Amino acid sequence: MASTASKEVPAASVHDQMRAHDISSMITDSQRDHAVRSYVAIGLNGKFLGANEKSYDFFPELRGKKVDTRFSEDSEIGKKFRRIVDNYTADGIETGFFPSGDRTLAYRISAFSVRKGGAVRGYLIDIRDAMVEKKNLDLLTNYNDRLNREVAEKTRNIEEIQEKLVLSMADMVENRDGNTGGHVRRTSDIVGILVREIMENNLFPLDENLARDIIRTAPMHDLGKVSIDSGILNKPARLTPEEYDIMKTHSTISGQMVKILLDGVEEDSLVQTAYRLARHHHERWDGKGYPDGLVGEMIPVEALIMAVADVYDALVSKRVYKEPMSYEKAAQIMNEGMGTQFDPNMRIVFQRCRKDLETYYSAI
Repeated sequence: MASTASKEVPAASVHDQMRAHDISSMITDSQRDHAVRSYVAIGLNGKFLGANEKSYDFFPELRGKKVDTRFSEDSEIGKKFRRIVDNYTADGIETGFFPSGDRTLAYRISAFSVRKGGAVRGYLIDIRDAMVEKKNLDLLTNYNDRLNREVAEKTRNIEEIQEKLVLSMADMVENRDGNTGGHVRRTSDIVGILVREIMENNLFPLDENLARDIIRTAPMHDLGKVSIDSGILNKPARLTPEEYDIMKTHSTISGQMVKILLDGVEEDSLVQTAYRLARHHHERWDGKGYPDGLVGEMIPVEALIMAVADVYDALVSKRVYKEPMSYEKAAQIMNEGMGTQFDPNMRIVFQRCRKDLETYYSAI
């Protein structure tokens, strides 16, 4: 006669298998309530595991799709899902865009397991209409087209035109981000103060070309925020872990956007500086930052400088959810972070610039 324990094992296995084919068990209540977002689950073997109701608006063929079956070889949506899954390499969340008919869709893919801490059973693909992002990208592309026409028609200085483009893009970010209005311009000014101090006193290994490129590209560091849902971007309270994961994607998207916008318009050295600054300005010296968890000198110098400007502005500026911190308290926090959050070599740079930074903020 079989023991009770032996009977429980297949029962638990059947339960897990049923949950793996139930889309509602893979998404949170918050996700399920998002009527504008589509959720599709794909197994490790490429089989369709389920979808929520919104998915049928985006992909009508899913309504008749049987669970635990593969997509046919000529299925266009099947090909799209396969490409998304095949390109997924990280342990966390990856984002991207793909065309579907006459619209552009944005997706986020992450792995899921049936039990907490259990083995990965498949992939959850979160899909939404990316009309707003597409309009923003089209607008930015038009800026580049206009820039090229003006350069061809006139003999203006390209740096002057590019500066206007960068500031226009910064305005676009700030118009969406009610939490950090003015942040892009202020941090750009702070970067200028830090870089000039470094160059005048030879405090860092920085040549003139790189110093110039850092100052010029600093306003582009948060471009990816145009793709973040406004409900998260302007939330007047602490973000949930899920919302924070979404917010963190802005640095990766920022890097992608500056490459698209500057490639072919500017010298490769400036494009690479802009990319590294945008992607890595949330890395930490101790390796606990994102998106790549870079440690110490692995972090590009432009990102190290941007990180100091970014955090200092956050401390001394008013936000929807907090009052500005005193200069004294902010300086204390910045100094405590040298060697953990920031490059320890930035301590002397910050200390020498502290008076100029406080004068700057007192005047605005």
